[in-house]
Amino acid sequence: KRIYEIIAKKNQISLKSVERGIDNAIDRAMQRNTANIYFNFFGNTINDVRCKPTSREFISTIVDKILLENKELIERYNEDFAEV
Repeated sequence: KRIYEIIAKKNQISLKSVERGIDNAIDRAMQRNTANIYFNFFGNTINDVRCKPTSREFISTIVDKILLENKELIERYNEDFAEV
């Protein structure tokens, strides 16, 4: 939930709005992606019944992938978390 606080603070919106926005983004991303893209990001870690990642799984997977591909973002990422 800490990431929600950061997003809410930076965008001057409520935590509930952040949560709804992220849930909607996950739903849309899962509807648009093909099986190959889905598997490349999440592997076989997603519950078969839900057929989509939780908000936590989605965010942490995307953040990890971005940070691994863009090491220069690590410093900025750490600075953002230091502010909260």
